[in-house]
Amino acid sequence: TSPADAETLSPTFTSLDALPAQDAIPRAQTAEKIAGPIGDITWDPVRSQAFIDGGLEEGMEYTVRSRIVIPTPEELDRVEFSAPQAYGVWTELPPDLDPRIGQIAERWTAGATSDYRKVLAIQQHFHGLGFVYSTDVDTPIDADGLLEFLTRTRTGFCQHYTAAMTVMVRMLGLPARIAVGYRPGTQQEDGSYL
Repeated sequence: TSPADAETLSPTFTSLDALPAQDAIPRAQTAEKIAGPIGDITWDPVRSQAFIDGGLEEGMEYTVRSRIVIPTPEELDRVEFSAPQAYGVWTELPPDLDPRIGQIAERWTAGATSDYRKVLAIQQHFHGLGFVYSTDVDTPIDADGLLEFLTRTRTGFCQHYTAAMTVMVRMLGLPARIAVGYRPGTQQEDGSYL
């Protein structure tokens, strides 16, 4: 649940193009209410995403009331996780995953003082150690490709980084998932965002 004093945001969205039913509707984080003449809404609690039955049609408008929650590093340092089994799919890993990936995660997070600092240490390693963002790579995104990305090529694009980060965090026994979404947009002269 969101803190009671969290800022409330209630933007109105207008669809300029149709959006298929399988695509999550654009919205700000931590939605509390979605309103408008858009039909039935399906909420996927696993992915924390909302879908409009039949899809979003061009010209449809809806408003989303959200709480903007931005915890401080100090608040995140105090978060304590339960045993990995408590998080179900968010800590699952393939049984045949190369243990060297876990060893890399342990090495990269040695000395971290909290679980938050462990996650942050992994993220920071991707900004150094010779890692390069490039879409011109041949490394597949599978178990072998992941190890190759972490140890040899250190070159990849968003899927490489997100898969590596998620797997490494899970190997530490912490819940993690890959989240996809929409960019915040560009403010227009009338104050709206496109």
